[in-house]
Amino acid sequence: MKSILNESIQALSRRSPLNMDFDRMTASAGEQEGVFRTENGAFLRLRYPHAQRVQLEVVGEEKVLSFTKEADGFWQLPLKGLEEFCYVRILLDGNPVLSSYLPIGFGDNHPINYLDIAWDETHGEPAAVRGTICQERYTAHISKKEKCCYIYTPPGYGETAESYPVLYLQHGYGENELGWIYQGKLAEIADQLIREEKIRPMLIVTADGMMREEKENGDIAHRPEWFTEELLRDIMPLVEKRYRVKPGKDNHALAGLSMGSLQTSMTVFTHIGLFGWVGLFSGFMGNIFDGNNAHLAHLAEQADAFNQQTRLFFRGMGGNDPFWASFQKDDALCEKYGIRCVRKQYDGAHTWNVWRQCIVDFLELLFR
Repeated sequence: MKSILNESIQALSRRSPLNMDFDRMTASAGEQEGVFRTENGAFLRLRYPHAQRVQLEVVGEEKVLSFTKEADGFWQLPLKGLEEFCYVRILLDGNPVLSSYLPIGFGDNHPINYLDIAWDETHGEPAAVRGTICQERYTAHISKKEKCCYIYTPPGYGETAESYPVLYLQHGYGENELGWIYQGKLAEIADQLIREEKIRPMLIVTADGMMREEKENGDIAHRPEWFTEELLRDIMPLVEKRYRVKPGKDNHALAGLSMGSLQTSMTVFTHIGLFGWVGLFSGFMGNIFDGNNAHLAHLAEQADAFNQQTRLFFRGMGGNDPFWASFQKDDALCEKYGIRCVRKQYDGAHTWNVWRQCIVDFLELLFR
């Protein structure tokens, strides 16, 4: 049997975990855990010698699968039907645990395991030419806390004095600034599209959009509307100071998935003319959290200006998305106010499998 998690990009390592004997400096094939592929398909093998029951919960679906117990404390589960990206939880006797033998990302507001078998099997060869991902730290004006953002620079960025257009790209609720990098495979997608000359080389910035208000009693409130100020006051000035960014709205794009799409809407509808390219993936024009739609009122008053100042307004969603009714509501809103957009429907639900398709289609339209 062969592990298919080698070189899998995850939050902790590009290498698949190993059970290795330190004295012998050897990793025995029979002692390994993780996702494996045989002629009969992929399966998951984990060792929990003291467990009475081991299950796999597919997050976001009403699906809980039971492992079969084997010798020496190992448990095994066929993964047929779970080839596409999905967040998962391991349940030990009903209790959720984080497995160190599966990819780990940040989702649902905490570290979480996921499966991404189809991607791992079809993207195993390293690229000859790659872009670079840089981390930048800053102190946020609103929270007064140190935060960080990540900047993808295209291949060859460090070898020239050329300036580039920039895309600010946001994650969804419960994720963080690394979501597009690990779960979204952003750098791999951008590298490939640049190699194939399907997109213009650009900078791509990902930042944390989970804006928190810490109250005196210890409660923490979610304030997605605060992102606009942090983007304009902290993130954009930092990027424009430290990186070679082309000026002007025609060289600035803003996009996001799910919650990040709402933050995109809040920003671009109240700052018309700042971003010439706008993308909403599984996206929302209206506020799905608290119903405060002041940004939509501004759009209604400035609909003609938005059309004139915006080169691209991209909206995409999976046909099985539980928020499909919101997408249709936004269709009606665009029709009512005459907002021009590129609208795409994908196969899938509210998942990274759809958002990866969105980013490919969006990138291919940018900065033309």
